[in-house]
Amino acid sequence: MAEGPGSAYFRPVALTLLALFGRIGPWAIHLLALVLHALSAAIIVRECRGLRWPLLGGLVFALHPLGSEVLGWCSALPDALAICLGLLAVRFRSRGALLTFGLLLLGGFSKETALLVPLMFALGRGDWRQWARPWLGALGTIVAVRFLAGVGMGSAWTSKLSLAPTALGWATGALVWPFPQHAVRDLHVAPLSITVVGFVLMLVLLVVGRHSKMALAGAGLVLVAPAVALPVALDGYLLGERYSYPALLGLGVWLSAVVRPFGRSWMMWVCIVAGLSVHAQQSQRFRTNLSLFSSAEVDGRGSSYAWHLLGFSQMQDGDYGGAAVSFSEAIEAGNPYPTDRLLRMQALVLDERPAEALKWASEGPSDGLTAEDIAWRARAHWALGDQQQARSLLTMLRQPNGFDGPSWIYGFANQVFRTPEPPIKRDELTTP
Repeated sequence: MAEGPGSAYFRPVALTLLALFGRIGPWAIHLLALVLHALSAAIIVRECRGLRWPLLGGLVFALHPLGSEVLGWCSALPDALAICLGLLAVRFRSRGALLTFGLLLLGGFSKETALLVPLMFALGRGDWRQWARPWLGALGTIVAVRFLAGVGMGSAWTSKLSLAPTALGWATGALVWPFPQHAVRDLHVAPLSITVVGFVLMLVLLVVGRHSKMALAGAGLVLVAPAVALPVALDGYLLGERYSYPALLGLGVWLSAVVRPFGRSWMMWVCIVAGLSVHAQQSQRFRTNLSLFSSAEVDGRGSSYAWHLLGFSQMQDGDYGGAAVSFSEAIEAGNPYPTDRLLRMQALVLDERPAEALKWASEGPSDGLTAEDIAWRARAHWALGDQQQARSLLTMLRQPNGFDGPSWIYGFANQVFRTPEPPIKRDELTTP
């Protein structure tokens, strides 16, 4: 089975909706995510009735800055869908086990975190026995279908467990201080201060909420949510803001259970306006890939991954010179992607700087080169007019039915081999 961060990705319901709404346009996906998010907030208020301040829980979930990625990034639709379906299962629990099972099944096939939602409410209300049949049925069905579909559970992340405290602390601490917000939260450059805040918050949630079962259940979800995301976070060294989305639900329930209403109504409206303004500001970074990753140097805190993604976005936008700089920064930051050296050479060639590209290539490894690496070296030599070396490199890629390498290699190789070799000048001849 395949290894890597995406090896366990199996979300047919969410991906089907992404495909259907994507045909309309990205705005349709954003609208769907907004409706799901708003519905989830409303259900939180409804299901927290009887606690001290239900409205606070719904507002915190709806307006917390960490929710902006789920609302602004189309690929985060599974998170909004899973939590909403999990909450709908809680809301309609009294309608029968079959409906509850169906909602949990849809939620689990959107994202596995849907199953955490009823678990929290069941433990908080003490009615977990009533949830046993539909919950275990949904879990068993999801596991069986994943197995039959050949979906694996990558194990590479287990070798990186030393970073688990950093991932858990940062994910929890971001609930208190999520700024600066950036699409790349690289575990290699995690801020120690926020990580410490996270562990302090864990302790506060448990101590302050110890007299309320619902508060403890909410605190439990805050702690469990980032733990469930550990395999993906550790495997890719990245901690997405979306991984904290279920924790926002737990935080909202915890606040509903422990905080009494205070202050005047105008204070709440100020908080609402402030929250909405943060979301409006953050929505701008999801407009394009460049706007998403352009703050790599400032917000990425020297992250190799932030520079890598910025460089890749610049390549797609045709800014090859800027991409070459970004890939260089990614390498110098210390934890580059394995392909960053090759990508920098590509950027230099496309930026019409073949001599610099070959100099860069000569400073790197010379053994075990990939077909793509050889192809780009040949292209650089060709751009410099060194036809003989370009032919020599392309000969290494020749196969019975064509050439190995990137998609453009066949046309390029035909051009090279169909171009007559320049005649040898007299002064280049040597006496035997």
